Amino acid sequence: MVRGFLIVAGAFLAFVVQPMVTKALLPGFGGAASVWTMVLLFFQCTLVLGYVYARWAVRRLHIAVLLAALLGSGYPIASGYRANPDWEVVLVLAASVGAPFAVLAATSPLWQRWSGSPAPYRLYALSNAASLVALLGYPGLIEPWLDIETQLQAWRAAFAVFAAVSIFAAARVPKEQARVRGWAWDWWWPVLSACGTLLLGATSNQLSQEVASVPFLWVVPLALYLISFIVVFDRPQLYNLDSLAWMASLLIPVCCVLVVVGMRAPFLVHLGAYCLMLFVGLWICHGELARRRPAAEASGAYYIALAVGGALGGLLVAIVAPRLFTTYAEFPLALAGVASIAMWGLYSRQGFSAAAGGLLLAIVTPVIVTVPSAGGARVLEAKRSFYGVLRVTERDGVRKLEHGATTHGTQFLDAPRRQEPTTYYGPGSGALQAVAQQRQLLQRPLRIGVIGLGAGTMAAQQTPGTVIRFYELNAQVEELARRHFTYLAESKARVEVVLGDARLRLAAEPDANFDVLVLDAFSSDAIPIHLLTREAAAIYKRHLAGDGVLAVHISNLTVDLEPVVRGMLRSIGYHAQRVDRGKDATLGVEASSWMIARPGVAPASGRELQWSDRHASLWPVLR
Repeated sequence: MVRGFLIVAGAFLAFVVQPMVTKALLPGFGGAASVWTMVLLFFQCTLVLGYVYARWAVRRLHIAVLLAALLGSGYPIASGYRANPDWEVVLVLAASVGAPFAVLAATSPLWQRWSGSPAPYRLYALSNAASLVALLGYPGLIEPWLDIETQLQAWRAAFAVFAAVSIFAAARVPKEQARVRGWAWDWWWPVLSACGTLLLGATSNQLSQEVASVPFLWVVPLALYLISFIVVFDRPQLYNLDSLAWMASLLIPVCCVLVVVGMRAPFLVHLGAYCLMLFVGLWICHGELARRRPAAEASGAYYIALAVGGALGGLLVAIVAPRLFTTYAEFPLALAGVASIAMWGLYSRQGFSAAAGGLLLAIVTPVIVTVPSAGGARVLEAKRSFYGVLRVTERDGVRKLEHGATTHGTQFLDAPRRQEPTTYYGPGSGALQAVAQQRQLLQRPLRIGVIGLGAGTMAAQQTPGTVIRFYELNAQVEELARRHFTYLAESKARVEVVLGDARLRLAAEPDANFDVLVLDAFSSDAIPIHLLTREAAAIYKRHLAGDGVLAVHISNLTVDLEPVVRGMLRSIGYHAQRVDRGKDATLGVEASSWMIARPGVAPASGRELQWSDRHASLWPVLR
C-alpha cells in the first residue's frame, strides 16, 4: 500500500512541477519557446541521475538524501536576462528543484527493486499513468485557479509530505530486499529512447514557435509521450508495427507540407497532424523498446538506458540543433529517424514489404524539407539562437529580416527610398498614425519607446530631437539590424537600444514619459503572453506621459488579439481604436492591424478578454 502510494505520488509530483517551473521561468526569458526545451532537457538529465541512484541506493543513504532534498526544495525560482539564457535555465532549475526531482525520479525504480516485484513493467505503466494525470490536470485544474507562487508553495508542501512518508517506509525495508540485482545492456535501448525524446522535443518546438509558449502546448506532446509508454508496457498486444508503418508513411509527408506552408494552414490542422504523427512515432519507438525489454531482474539497467537515451534526445534538440542548424531541421530529421526505425523493424522481421517501401518514400520528404529555401532570394546571413531562427535575404532591391516564418522588417536598397518605412510601419499603419497624431498635438520632438527592434524600421523618417528607445530581447536581432539595414544609423532621431526582456527592463527603469509606446514583440507568430497581461499594462502606463499613446500590433494568423488588448487596456483606464492597413507592394507595405490606445474609458465596442500573470488561455482567441 505504501509502496503504491509513493510510486503514484512521486510520479505525480515529478511531472506536475515541469510546466509549473516553466511558467515561472518564462517572463525572465521573454516567453521564448526554448525555455520548455531546456526544462525538458534538464529533467531528462536529472532522470538519469535518479535512475542511477535508484540502482545502488541503500536505506540509510536514501534517508539522508531525502532530508537533503527536503532542505533544498525551498530555493526561489528567479531569472532575468543573461548572455547565455539556456544555461541559466539549467542553473536556476538545479538550485530550486534539482535535488527533489532526482529523488522523485528515483522513487519508482527504487521501490520496484526494494520490493522485488515480479511485474516491474506494470508498475512502470502505473507510474506513467500518475504522471499523465499530473500533466493533464495542470492546465485545467491547477493553472486557472492558483497563481504561480501559490502553486510552487503547494508543491513544496506536498513534497515535504512525500519525503516524510518515504523516510518512514525506507526505515522499514529489510536489508535482504535492498540488494542490487543483475545487469544487462542492449544498445538499442538508448537509441530507441533517444529517437522518442528527439521527436517529442522537435514537435514541441514546432508547435510553440508559431503560436505561443503556454502550458497547453507543452503538456499535450508530453502527455502523448506518457500515453505511448502506458500502452506499450500495459497492453503490448496492441502494438502492430505494420499498421503504424502505414500511418507514418502517410503522416510524414503531411507534416512536412505543413512545415513549408507554416501558419497559412489553420492552427488546429497543425496541432492535429503533428500530435497524431508524434503519437504514431512514439508508439513505434517505444513499441520496439517494449519488445526488447529484459527480464524483471535486469529492469534497473533497462530504466537507466531509457533515461540515458531520453537525455541524449533532449540534448540533440536543446543544445546541438541550435548550434548545428539555422532552421528547425531537427523536426523533419526526427520524422525521418522514426521512419527508418519502423523500416528496420519491418525488414528485420519479414523482409522488404509494401509498408517498408512506403516508409522509404516517406523518408525522402523530410530530407528535402531540411534544405533551406529562400524562394529565389539571396540569403545574406542566417542565425539561430535560444530565441529562434533569424534570416536576412535580398531580392529585387529589397532586403528582408525574417524571424521564423514572419517578416520583421524590409528596406529598399536604392538611396532615394532607403529611409521609407515599410512592412507594418508604412504610410497609413497604426504605428505611424500614432506618432503623427502625437507630433501634431504636442508640436515638439517626441519620446518614443518601441518594444521589439526588428530591422529598426520605426527609426525611419523621425524628426531631429526625437528620442527613440528600442527594447530588444535577442542580441542577434540588433547585430543583424545594424549590419544589414541602415534605419538605425541614418535616423535623424537619437536612437537607443536596450537589450533584455522589455517588461523586466521597464519595470526596473524610472518613468520614461514616453509620448508613444509601441508594442510589437512577436517572435515569429508566437505570442509573448507576459507582455499582454494587466500587470504588464500597469508597467506601460507608468512609463507613458499623461497624454501618451500606446500602439499595439495585433496582426496574427493564429490568434485574434483584439479582445485581449481591449481587456488589457480597460484594466488601466485606456480606450482603444483599431487601425487596419491593407497591403501595398509598391510601397513595401504589408497588411497590418493595430490598436491605438489613449487615456479614458469608452463604452465597450467589442468582445474583451483580460489576461493576467496568473492565467491566460489561448482557446477563446484562436482563429
